[in-house]
Amino acid sequence: MEVHKYLLLTTITTIFFYIYIRFLRKVKKLSIPGPLSLPFFGTKWQSIEMSKLHEYYDGLNKNYGDVVMELNGNFPIVSIFNRQDIDKVLSSPSQFPFRPPNEIQTFYRMQNKNRYSSTGIANEQGPEWLKLRTKLSLKTLENRKFHDQFCNDLNDICSDFNDVIRTVRNENNEIKNFHENLRLMSFETNCFFVLGKRGYGSIEGSEKIAKLTDANVKIMEAIRDTYYGTQFWKYFPTKAYKTFAESEELIYDVISEIIEKILIEDKEKASDTEITSILEKVVNAEGLDMKDKICGIIDFLAGSTEAKTATIMFLLYHLSEHPEVQNEIFKEASLLNEFLTADDLKKAHYTRAVLYETFRLTPTAPALARILENDFELSGHHVKSGTFVLCQTMVACLKEENFIDSNSFKPKRWLNANGEFDSSNLPESSLVLPFGTGKRACPGRKFAEVELVAIVIKLVRAFKIKYESRFDKVFKFIMTPEFPVDMKFEDR
Repeated sequence: MEVHKYLLLTTITTIFFYIYIRFLRKVKKLSIPGPLSLPFFGTKWQSIEMSKLHEYYDGLNKNYGDVVMELNGNFPIVSIFNRQDIDKVLSSPSQFPFRPPNEIQTFYRMQNKNRYSSTGIANEQGPEWLKLRTKLSLKTLENRKFHDQFCNDLNDICSDFNDVIRTVRNENNEIKNFHENLRLMSFETNCFFVLGKRGYGSIEGSEKIAKLTDANVKIMEAIRDTYYGTQFWKYFPTKAYKTFAESEELIYDVISEIIEKILIEDKEKASDTEITSILEKVVNAEGLDMKDKICGIIDFLAGSTEAKTATIMFLLYHLSEHPEVQNEIFKEASLLNEFLTADDLKKAHYTRAVLYETFRLTPTAPALARILENDFELSGHHVKSGTFVLCQTMVACLKEENFIDSNSFKPKRWLNANGEFDSSNLPESSLVLPFGTGKRACPGRKFAEVELVAIVIKLVRAFKIKYESRFDKVFKFIMTPEFPVDMKFEDR
């Protein structure tokens, strides 16, 4: 019996070392430095705090250089940190830029064909992605009247939000868990932008919408844990997968109910006008399955709510830390019309510079992912086509070689000699990509920038702003401040 146990143990050990040696040879052929890799686990054997993944990648850059390889099982993932390398990858021409999909979302949607006929514009690749992109990226976004109408209603939304602040703050002008109010306002502006109507994401509070925004946060965390963590969810329903599925279902139910209600209300109304809502245009688009239309609207509404909330919270933190910046915005705002027009927002050069410095120092997207379509030489390493590459723009933005005094908040770096905002004023601006880049960029970028500038101007005009909580950055698939956040708003 003892002999049999010994032979079994010897056999298992021999097989393990055989696999390990073959594995090491495979890794060695890739010749890219990185953490120790083990069979089956790759580099995922390490204990990594997911909320601090950005610090982990900063450490990889410092320990291994500007090109670093990890293995997710046997699947290589290459991170690049050098600006020239990042520019080379992201500017590479392509008819169908390949961006790695969110696997958990792709898997879930493929399992629920009753609701989804595709995995959505963010996850599809090739001709199917191009079809969705073409049909869902509407000329409505280029319409000046649509733009002006958006600015008009944005004024009202911002003014109403200021009234909410005055109502909910305590006798010391403090608001506990302010980020929750901000999430509701972010969803409200999304609803108006996409649906053409207000009140569905009430900034005064709604239990149903609050559950939706909470579900959106849970989805982000589940995507993070399955995207960067172990892959057990592919073999059995882990806690992360169950959380994702429940949250995705809730979001679908709430938003599809809103869409159905609006379509019923508008059924008798002629909708073919120059300022037709995005919802109406998408629903009436030809050559697209109704499931894809509903999915596109849901992704538009829910997808940017948390990123917008995080961006505004980061911005308010920087304003709190730099009262002189608040004063500069207040001075600039006093030169603009009380009711902000599109032209006013273009003239807000300093405020726009503050926004871009926030994008640089505290971006919500720490990296952009691509699947290489060609072989590349990156910082002396040959990286083959088909490789999954993470362009680590956040780490690169904090390097002194790219931005002078890189860890300091200096909005004026974005102003040209005439004091005008110019995002191309710095060659390093190619690293600041809050909305992605190229054909995979967010189609609503211009509107998002207008919205963020208007919100800041309206807030600073009305209040002196103080960030009352301890500040830290955490990774939830996007970067956010550590919540909860308490704020103080004193009347000017």
